[in-house]
Amino acid sequence: MGRVAVNELGPARYALLPVDEWPTGIGRLAANTVAAAGATLAIMAGAAALSIATWWARGGPRVVALRAIRLAAPLALMGVAHLVFMGALAHVVAAGSNSRYGFTAVAAIGTALALGAMVLIHGVAPGFANGLCRTLLVALVPVVAAVHGAPGTSTPREQLDAAWGAPARQLLDTGCTHVLGTGAHVWPTVFVALLLESHDDRAAATRGPWGLEFRDGPTSHLWRGWPRESFRIAFLREDARWVLDTLPRERSLGVLELVETKPHIEVYRLLPAGE
Repeated sequence: MGRVAVNELGPARYALLPVDEWPTGIGRLAANTVAAAGATLAIMAGAAALSIATWWARGGPRVVALRAIRLAAPLALMGVAHLVFMGALAHVVAAGSNSRYGFTAVAAIGTALALGAMVLIHGVAPGFANGLCRTLLVALVPVVAAVHGAPGTSTPREQLDAAWGAPARQLLDTGCTHVLGTGAHVWPTVFVALLLESHDDRAAATRGPWGLEFRDGPTSHLWRGWPRESFRIAFLREDARWVLDTLPRERSLGVLELVETKPHIEVYRLLPAGE
């Protein structure tokens, strides 16, 4: 990209998409959610399948299966309905159909699978089911610690730095005033960049970098009056396609010219009006 017309991102449009766009929005959110949480759902589905096989092999009573369905089905349907509804919302699509909008659906469906599995197992082997519950409760804390690290005041900072430190440092090194992309990527990058700045440097907090996305309204008045030549706007490279697909729908901010490329960002300057 050499020059690209970009747009001023205003408040998100909290409304349903046109009906003909629902399949695309729902499908994109479902795909992103499965990519982020598919392993969790696969484990829960595997446990449910194993419990069904155990119930069948032991000749479990039909009433147990009906009880499992009665308890699990509403939760599973709620999860699917939530995914469909969120996928059909304009602001979700504008935010890149990020998987965070599908995590409630994952929680509901995963809980439904676990609940149904436990009811089936308890119906044919109550002693085993009770022991399994106790084992899981005892193992929960060490398993979480093994996967995510032991609790500590430095853990959140380390995880933030591992996930967003590289693009945040590139923003600071290149003197970018703004970073543009989807909310799920913009705000963590901005927050980490500000954490890397000195806590006592109040001037740094007014320099930025500022986030540019559909929820930038509360801070936009702090930079909107700046001279155009002072803007250095970074595109997060993983959001480049979203930027090109989404921004033309909004009102024009101007034309950006590429001035620098880094591994995680592309840096643009805002051209003077008329160029």
